[in-house]
Amino acid sequence: MTRRLSSLIVPISKIVPGVVVPLGVIVWFQNLDNSGPEMILYLLAGGVVWHWITRRWMNVSLRGSVLVVSRNFRTVYVPLAGIARIKATGWWAGHPRRVIITLRRRMEFGDKIVFVPSFLNGSASGIVAELEALVKRVGSFSSAYASRAPRKPRRDRAA
Repeated sequence: MTRRLSSLIVPISKIVPGVVVPLGVIVWFQNLDNSGPEMILYLLAGGVVWHWITRRWMNVSLRGSVLVVSRNFRTVYVPLAGIARIKATGWWAGHPRRVIITLRRRMEFGDKIVFVPSFLNGSASGIVAELEALVKRVGSFSSAYASRAPRKPRRDRAA
C-alpha cells in the first residue's frame, strides 16, 4: 500500500508557472492598448521567483519500507535504510514547513529529499517522528548503506 507523504501543493507548484505565465502573456497581447510592458515583467519575475522557491520540492510516498520520490517525470526508490537524517524546518524558515531527508548515498536527485508534508498526515514534526521510527525499525545501519570503506590508492603506472 502506498501512502502519500507530500502535499498536493507540490505538483500544483510545478504547474503554476508553466500555465499562469503563458496565459498572462496571451491576456497581455490581447490588451496591449490598456496595459504597458510592466505587466509582462511582473509575470516573468513572478514565475522566476515561484520556480526558485519550489524547485527543490519533490513528491514523496511511502510504500512499505521504501520511499518513492518523484520529480519532473522521474521516479527514484529510496530504501529507508538509506536515510541518514530527517528533520523538519522551523516556522522561521518560511512557509510552508518542509521535511528534509538526508541520504547516506547520493541518488539521482542528490543527497537530500525536500518535500512539503501533506496536511492530512499531520504536522511536519509528526511525519519526521514517524519516519525516524520506521528507519530505526528497518535498521538504519544496514551494511549496504553504511559508509563506504576507504578505497585503496591508485598506483601510477610507469611508462
